[in-house]
Amino acid sequence: MKITNKEMGLLLDKQLAEKHFGNLHDAWIGDEQRHYEEYHGVECADKIPTSKLKDHNYKDLRVIQEFFEEYHYA
Repeated sequence: MKITNKEMGLLLDKQLAEKHFGNLHDAWIGDEQRHYEEYHGVECADKIPTSKLKDHNYKDLRVIQEFFEEYHYA
């Protein structure tokens, strides 16, 4: 099966989106996790299932990370 130019473009766009999200994730996740833990008075927010997290930038990062992991855009 041959991949069309359009399909190749979409694949490259997805890879580019994941790359840039990864850069932001790596730069922000530690700070956002600490802020979440302090603001919500919890420890080890990384052990809380994403669906149980309260609205916060930390949850946003986790949701997007799980999306990329689920759809294997890596």
